[in-house]
Amino acid sequence: MQDSASYIGLDVHSRTCTMAWMNGEGTYQGTTTFETSGENLREGVGHVKADKKAPGLEEGPLAFWNARVLEEAVDHLVVCDPLENYLISRSARKDDVADAKALARLLQKLSLRGSQGGLPPVAA
Repeated sequence: MQDSASYIGLDVHSRTCTMAWMNGEGTYQGTTTFETSGENLREGVGHVKADKKAPGLEEGPLAFWNARVLEEAVDHLVVCDPLENYLISRSARKDDVADAKALARLLQKLSLRGSQGGLPPVAA
C-alpha cells in the first residue's frame, strides 16, 4: 500500500547519507544508510512509497548539491538551520539516525523551520 505523503529526514555527509521516513500519520516507515552519491540519493528517495515526498535536511556544504540532485524526485524540499530547530540542536541523542528521524518528525508536524535566505522549496 502506498501512503499519500511521506516525510523524509536526510542526514547527509560526504561519505554516507542516513535517511528516515514516516507517513502522514507519524508512523516511522524505515531508516537506511547508504554511500553518498546522486544516484544513491535518488534511488533511496525513490524507494519510499508515497504519492507526495517531502524531504528535509540540514544546512551544510552539500545542501545545494542535494537540492539539485533531488529536484525531479520530490514535491517539496526544506533546508534548515539545525540551531533553529530545537528537536535537532538540543537533542540528548546525537547520531545520524536520530537526526534523520528528528528531521522527518519536524516535517510531519509542519514545524521544521527553513533557512532564512537559504534554498527555495523544490517543486517537482
